[in-house]
Amino acid sequence: MKTVVKRQHAFRLARRLTIVSMCLAVFTACSAEEPHVQVDPAVALDDFYSYDGAEDTLMDPLIVAGNDVVPLVLEQIVKADMVKRRYAIQALGNIGDASAIPTLKLLAESESEPGYIRCVSTQSVAHIDWNAGRELAQGHIQSGEQELPECLPRVSKQILTFSREEWLANTGIVRTLEDAGKRKHY
Repeated sequence: MKTVVKRQHAFRLARRLTIVSMCLAVFTACSAEEPHVQVDPAVALDDFYSYDGAEDTLMDPLIVAGNDVVPLVLEQIVKADMVKRRYAIQALGNIGDASAIPTLKLLAESESEPGYIRCVSTQSVAHIDWNAGRELAQGHIQSGEQELPECLPRVSKQILTFSREEWLANTGIVRTLEDAGKRKHY
């Protein structure tokens, strides 16, 4: 019995060390000035469409490709039938390319778009340009739109209430280790 308990403890410890080493490797790779991998944007978009990983990693193929994939993604997100559209919009916010803002604003302000698309578009604008995101959030709150999607007032209120650093940390965008320490759980 003691051998089984010791073996289970050893496996748990090994798993934790593996996770910690993976996180350290990712952080080191992400903090380097030069990207380690050059990814063809078309290949990245194909990888995004075919990737079937965990939900919180679905946008990773696009994020890894960086700014080069943005024009291709912008062409696709205006199509209402795009597969994984929400994740492509979130990836644009994570990539941070300001050229995405006009398209994201159109999606966020369009009453014909589903509520979740309008919400993630608003969040992505705020991730890219805090002031533009705050203006968009203020517009949602002041709009005369009869039936705002449920998430828009909540997202807009968060953007208008928090500082940029608090909001980025609370939405999972951690740009520095200092931001990670500011994350609050509600």
